[in-house]
Amino acid sequence: MNPTADAPLDSFWQQFYEHRPELEIFNAHSFATALATIEPDNHQHIAPLHQLGLLCISGDDATTFLQGQLSADVNALAVGQTTMAAHCDAKGRMHTNFLLHKVAEQHYWLQLHNSTAELECTALAKYAVFSKVVIKNLSTQYACFGLESLAHAKDILAHEAIQTAITKLAVEDLLTCIWIPRDKLDNLLEALEQTHTHWLGSGNWQKIIMQRGIGFIEHSISGEFIPQMLNLDCIHGISFTKGCYTGQEIIARMKYRGSVKRRCWGFSAELSSFEITQLTRIEAIDQFARCAAAGAEIRNSNDQVAGQVVNSVVNSLGAAHGLAVIKLSMMEAEAPLHLCWTDTQGNKLTIPITLTPPPYAIPNN
Repeated sequence: MNPTADAPLDSFWQQFYEHRPELEIFNAHSFATALATIEPDNHQHIAPLHQLGLLCISGDDATTFLQGQLSADVNALAVGQTTMAAHCDAKGRMHTNFLLHKVAEQHYWLQLHNSTAELECTALAKYAVFSKVVIKNLSTQYACFGLESLAHAKDILAHEAIQTAITKLAVEDLLTCIWIPRDKLDNLLEALEQTHTHWLGSGNWQKIIMQRGIGFIEHSISGEFIPQMLNLDCIHGISFTKGCYTGQEIIARMKYRGSVKRRCWGFSAELSSFEITQLTRIEAIDQFARCAAAGAEIRNSNDQVAGQVVNSVVNSLGAAHGLAVIKLSMMEAEAPLHLCWTDTQGNKLTIPITLTPPPYAIPNN
């Protein structure tokens, strides 16, 4: 099955996957095939992350400009450090969220979901008119790869063939990604062969970070959530002491008045719980994936909206894993929840889900 129409692979990633029989594309993600070599005692993996994009913000006013726009404390970031962050509108709703990395003085990278790259460029540009900054979309110049496990990432990063070519973006205990110029890909492939690193699909990597409670805004849900709803306050993505930035008043009010009513939780669902009727299995999985796509509604048994999907991965076996922003009142009621989606014929599809709390503590406010 080809990637979905709203997230096509560009020519670089198409060629990459054509030469990697260990990986196959299904429902906009890649997964390891039977040709992937797996050694039980080797936990060193790398995943191609075609779903991620990269922006560059540079110029004499880059630090001041970003400090006045982002939820993280940009002034506190040292060269080479990475943090979670979000860019919000005046109402505190996120245009998108990302990893913010300080490449050099007055030079920053933003790693975000690829579907929001141009949207974020436009959102930042609206505020950049009076600042000496340059905003560039580098997504088609670099390629991103995720390293797992975190403890073994240093073995790959130390390899001489790629030391000068890659830029590492890492948030301790959460994720490690590397960006490499696309014309230097052969250097990376050489290093991987010598370090006996196994391929992991983008879908597998996405599942891992979702299990760690990390979600990224996609285009379809831009403008829907404040940062606390994606638990950014739990993973150091919000500074409540840095001072003013766009949306700060709303975000701070929700913290200090204890009014965060929705939080991000993990969820899972199975195709076996889905009424297939006359559909073929391929058609059923396609419908299933639409039910679990970013922005899809989650409802309770009384057909009340309980939440909304943030990210998800659906594999060829009909298993879905994802993150969703859920109303706390609905979770307290402990009523069954369902993925919900209405097809073009007006048929409402519902699939039971199982919720999983994030691996970190959620504050009361």
